[in-house]
Amino acid sequence: MNTAPPADRARVEPLDLVLPTRTHRALAEAEYALGSLNESAQRFTDRSTLVLCTRIRDARSSGALAGEDADLVEALMFHLLVPRAPGDRVALADLLGRHPIGRFVLASAHGTERVAAGGPVDPALLGEISAILTSSEPSGAALPQRTALAAWAAGVRAPGPLSRVARIALAHLHLERLRPFPEANGHVARLFSSLEMVRTGLLRDQILPMSFWLDTHHREYRDRVRAVVRGGPLHEWIGFFADGLRAQALAQLSLVDELDGLRRAHLAVAPKPPSLRRVAGDLVTTPMLTHRTLADRYGVTAKTATQVTRRLVELGVLTSLDDRLYNKVFVCRPVVRLLTTERPVEQSERDGAVFG
Repeated sequence: MNTAPPADRARVEPLDLVLPTRTHRALAEAEYALGSLNESAQRFTDRSTLVLCTRIRDARSSGALAGEDADLVEALMFHLLVPRAPGDRVALADLLGRHPIGRFVLASAHGTERVAAGGPVDPALLGEISAILTSSEPSGAALPQRTALAAWAAGVRAPGPLSRVARIALAHLHLERLRPFPEANGHVARLFSSLEMVRTGLLRDQILPMSFWLDTHHREYRDRVRAVVRGGPLHEWIGFFADGLRAQALAQLSLVDELDGLRRAHLAVAPKPPSLRRVAGDLVTTPMLTHRTLADRYGVTAKTATQVTRRLVELGVLTSLDDRLYNKVFVCRPVVRLLTTERPVEQSERDGAVFG
C-alpha cells in the first residue's frame, strides 16, 4: 500500500535533524549491540553458514513465507552448503529461482557481492535485487519515481552529523514511502538495510535477520510509517528502528553464544583422535557434509572420513539424511535447528527502549 502522497515522494529528510537525548541514547545502544554482535561472531572463522541462515530466516519471516517447513530449509541448506562442481552453479541458481526463499537468498547474495566489490547500495542495485525477487527483468521506474529515487540516493550519500543507524532508519523509511518496487518493496527495503549495515561497517557480515523483529512488530511498523507521512516526528521512527536493531542484535548474540556452547559440547564428547575432534568442533559452521567434502576439507583419506562420520553418528552428533549406502549426506540437526528457528525477543531485552 502506498501511504505517501505524490508530492511527498521526492522529499528528502534533512540529515542534520535535532534529535532528543533519549533518541541519541537509543541509537548509541543499537550501535553498541551491533558492535558486540560483530565481535562475538569473530570467534567463528567461517561465518558463511551464519550468513546463509540469516538470509533464510529473513525470507521465512516475511509475509507469506513465514510458514515454510524445516524439511524445505534443510534441503535448501544442503544445496547451498555442500560444494559442487563449477558447472553446477547455473543449475543451482535455476533451482533456487523457483522458490521465494531461494530467490531471496540469490538476491541477498547478489547485493553482498556488489557491496564486497565496493559498490553502493543505490537504485540500480535495488532494481536488480527486485528483479531477482520477482523473477523478472530489471525495469526502470516511472519518471516521478526515478526523480524521487535520485533524491533518495543523494540523501543516503550526503554528509551529515546523523549516526549510521539513524541514516539507515531514514533511508529505509523513504523506501517504504516511495514504494518504487511495488511487487517486492518490503523485501527490497529490508535488504537495503541489511546491505547498508555491512557497507557502512556496522557489521562485517549479513548476520542480523531484521525481518523477524519487523514482522513481529508489523502493526506498529506500519503505524509509525503512516505517522511520519501525516507529519509526525521523525525521531519517533528513528527510535523505533534503532530499538529493533538493538533487540535483534541481542537475540543474535544469544544465538552465537549457544552455538559456541554446542561446539564445546561436541569437543567434549569427541576428544580424540585429532581428525574426529577437528570435524566435531567445526560442525557449528559446517553442519552438513559428505564423505567427499569432509576428505577434501581436511585433507584426509576416504577411509578416515568414513570412520569420522561413523563415530560422530554413534555419538549422536551427526545424523544421516537418508538410508543410501553411498554418497550419504550427514547433518548436525541441533546446529540446523539453532540456525533456522526464530528466536523470540524477550521483554527484558526491550527494557529501556526509546521511541522519543
